[in-house]
Formats: sequence, structure tokens, C-alpha cells
Amino acid sequence: MQAGVVHLVESGEAQLESVREEIDLPDDHEFDSLVEAIEIAESIELPDGKSAQLGRAAAEQVSETSEVRVREEGITEYTAETKTTRYTEFFYIPNEIFVVDSSSGNFAVDVINRHTSASILPAQINLDEYLRDSAESGQGTDIEVDLWKVGFYDTRGLPENGVLHGQNLLEDSEVGGALRSARKNQVGIDYTYDQHPLRAFLAESGYVEVYQPSDFPTRQFAQFLLDEVSPHLIPE
Repeated sequence: MQAGVVHLVESGEAQLESVREEIDLPDDHEFDSLVEAIEIAESIELPDGKSAQLGRAAAEQVSETSEVRVREEGITEYTAETKTTRYTEFFYIPNEIFVVDSSSGNFAVDVINRHTSASILPAQINLDEYLRDSAESGQGTDIEVDLWKVGFYDTRGLPENGVLHGQNLLEDSEVGGALRSARKNQVGIDYTYDQHPLRAFLAESGYVEVYQPSDFPTRQFAQFLLDEVSPHLIPE
């Protein structure tokens, strides 16, 4: 995994365990219950010595569909219930972060909070703080921080909101000053992490994706999130 939505682990178990639970539905539903499950696949050791659990979560949900049929007595419209299943892969670092593979996997936060003692909170990334720290870490070194994409809002000197692409956008003579004072909701950044070039995309919503290196392993992605992103998470 080298992309996902990051959540804060407020408290909880040192290790998650696999769980399968049935949720009873009210009598007015066509189905008696829905199943929610957590499966732990393995534990891996991160470069800093911490451990992360890799797993997957699934949860059934009821969806309503409307159909129209033509019968001898006329045109009939009716609503039927069907079961669908949401699914995501995740990794969990106790008392640190919980990461699902996309925003469609955010349901796993509720599943884990409901069936374990862990307390996981949705979070946002303070991108302005993240960029400031990334720039400061490169001062006095040969590390270059290059923003190739910036999404912004709440600013002066630019449209109310928008997205710009380019190179070294914060240093641009025309828009750099306005971008630096604007709030950021997404950034694309090139810089050096762990002595290797890294290209990544981060969104205020908590989504992070590493584009390069393309073979970034899960253990390195987890360590990157712990080192670079976790300090800038804000509970929603």
C-alpha cells in the first residue's frame, strides 16, 4: 500500500484481533441482520522498530433500488432492498495512526470503534504546518522542496479557490506570495525522504499517495506517514 486516508488512533488495544459480528435490523427490513468483519492478516516491523498490523474490513449494508414493471393491470413502481458489501484494506499502528486504502474505506473506522476497544478519530492534515516543517528540515542542506501542485482557498490576490500546477510554486514571482498566505487543501511535493527522492500528493482531507518511488513498500509508507504526516494531523 502506498496510498490511503490517515486517521488518528486516540487510544485502544495494543493489537487488534479478527472479529465477525452480526448487527440486527428492525422488523421493517427485508433482511434480519448485517455482518461486519475485521480480519488481521499479519504484523510487520517498521524501520523505527514499531509494529503495524495489516488487515482488511468488510461491512454489509442495505441499499434500496426502485424498479418499474409493466403488467397487465398497468405500470407498477416498487422499491426493493438489496445487500451490498463495503470492503477495504488497512494498516493499524497502535496509539498512532489507522490508514484505509481510500475514502470509500472510511467505514472501517466505525466498524473498529464499534467492535473493539480502539478509539479512532477522523482527521485532517494541516498542510501549511506540514509544508513549513518540510521547508525548515531542508534548510542548511542540499535537500530541495518543490511544490508542483497547490490547491488553495481563503486567500487574497488570487481567485477564491483553485488549483495550480507548475514548479516551485511558492517561489513564483506572480503567485507565490498569495499562495504562501492562502490555506491549502491539497499539495503535490517533491523532496528527499530517508535520503531518497520522493514525490507525493497530500490532501487536507487526510488522503496521502506516494507516486515515486513506484515500488514504495507498505512498511516504508507507514513509516513515512508516522514521520512526516502524523505530527500534523488534527482531529475533525
